[in-house]
Parts: sequence; structure tokens; C-alpha cells
Amino acid sequence: MTTVGAAASAGSGTAALLNDSAPLGESTVTAGVVDLETDPSWGNDGSLGTISKERSGTETIDITLSDNPSHVWFRTDCKQCVDVEDAVYVQYGVDTDGDDGAEIDITDGYIPLGEARERFGTGYHLGRLDPSETWTLIAEWKLQEHIKGTDIPLSFDFYAAQTRHVSGPDDIRLPWSCEDCDVSTTKLSDISWVAFCGDTFETDFTPELKDEHTLLLDTVPDGIETISVKYGQALEVFSTDEQWPSSLTVGQGDGQVFQHTGKNDYANTQRSSSNFCDSADGCKFNFDDGVWEPTEDSKRGPPHKSVTRPPDDDVGGEH
Repeated sequence: MTTVGAAASAGSGTAALLNDSAPLGESTVTAGVVDLETDPSWGNDGSLGTISKERSGTETIDITLSDNPSHVWFRTDCKQCVDVEDAVYVQYGVDTDGDDGAEIDITDGYIPLGEARERFGTGYHLGRLDPSETWTLIAEWKLQEHIKGTDIPLSFDFYAAQTRHVSGPDDIRLPWSCEDCDVSTTKLSDISWVAFCGDTFETDFTPELKDEHTLLLDTVPDGIETISVKYGQALEVFSTDEQWPSSLTVGQGDGQVFQHTGKNDYANTQRSSSNFCDSADGCKFNFDDGVWEPTEDSKRGPPHKSVTRPPDDDVGGEH
């Protein structure tokens, strides 16, 4: 039985759909018959509408058996190494007693969609389900950062194997597999934000892109020590002891590249979407919404000032 869903995300929101496929029917095995059924809360045509930054959604899938007690597994899509997997966070759990709470916490809180796909793309054992019971998979999601309008498939497969004459779930060979995806071999993702880090400087300029992968640097304020550029699941940090060039192109090996490792972390660096200047002063510009975001220290004002907002900025004042 495969239950297929889709969520959507964008800076302003994009349509989303969930669809339920028909059951595959009874699966006959040598030790008995297993009839696994799932009932998604969205029905056959439930539309989720839109989600935008800091918005969330929840859907459920009831799981029932007939005939024989069985081990039950579920799986997600395989990881695809695309930037949207870094922006959408998901949380999965199973309600086993009908109290609308998750007695089985699959993800241990919200995690990035890419991490969930990496962990559960080849299957996760939910436990032993009896025909007299109904379990409910609770799928929750939220958008953590602005991205361009994108349809996001959220697929869930379920598999059951009767428990008689089986010593444990490890004896069952699941029919699922995933191929590894590699950021370096996939299509380069678009730049989503850039962070300028250093001493006090004016943000009276607007960063521009020559194309999806090239940042124009016609005007760079004095005091900029490093420039961090986020694209897809990679964070590339540029630095120079000389004059900055007129542009920076990501993915060419000119900067130090850090790959996303899950949640808000990147390998071998403290930098992240929230700590974009590695605890130093600076300011981040989000290309999707055209908004400047100073570091936490620089928000406090003197003596921790690092950037001065332009007079016509929505926030205004010195930071």
C-alpha cells in the first residue's frame, strides 16, 4: 500500500496536493495472509492549499490489519539533494492508542526534510501491529526559510509481514532501496542568500545576482572580511586579503564549501542559516524576499554595532 502526498513551499506560498493511491490488495505469504490498509485524512483529493515561512501543516494516516499480527514498516521518499529539503522541516510519529499523541516518536522532533529522507528512505520499523488495533501516522511539516515556489512530494510507503514463524523484524527483507545523491553531481542550486561579515559597514546597497549562481560585487563596503553564499545544501565562504573581485561564482572552488549535515548544521563549520557570520558581526541578505537580517549581536545596538541600515529600510536606525 502506497500513500502518496505532496506539500508546497514558497516565500509567499504555493499550492499543495495530497493524493492516495488504491490498495494493492492481499499479499499472500507462505505463513499466512496479510491485508494491510491505510486511510489518509486528506481522502482522495485533499488539497493542502499553501504554506509559507513559519507556517505548518499536519495530516494523518490510519493503519489497520486483518487476519494476522504483523510487523509494520513505513518509508519516505529517497533523499534528492535539492535545496528545498533544507528549507522544509518535518516531524513524524505514530499514535498507537488513539489519544491524538505520538507514542512512537520517529524523528525525535522536527528535522530537515532531507535528513528525514536520508534516514527513512529505506524503511523504518514501526513495531508489531495486531488486527484489533488501529495506528495513526502523524505527519507534520513547516517552512523554515523562504524559497522559490516549489512542489514538494511527500510519499509514504507501508509494508507488513506476519509475525508467525519469524524470530524478529530483522529476518524480513524489505523491498526498498535508495541510491545516494551527491550535491557535487547534481544540478547546481540557485543562490538563496548572501552574508557580509566584518566591521561596521553601511547596508545602503542591494546585492544583485548576475545569474542564479553568480553574485555581483560592483559595490562592496569597506570592512567586509568574509562573504558567505548559501545555495542548495551547500554554504560557500569567500575571503580575501586584497580587493574583492567584481563578482563571485559559487561551485567553482574559489571559496571554502561546507555541506549541509542536517538540522541547521554544516560540516566542519559553526556557520549556519542563523549563525551566518560564525558569531562575528555582519548582515545577511535574502534574495527571495529582499530583506536584510543582521546578526544577533548587531541587533542590540552599541557597543555591539556592526551594520547601519539604510534610512528607507523597514526597520531603520543603526544596528
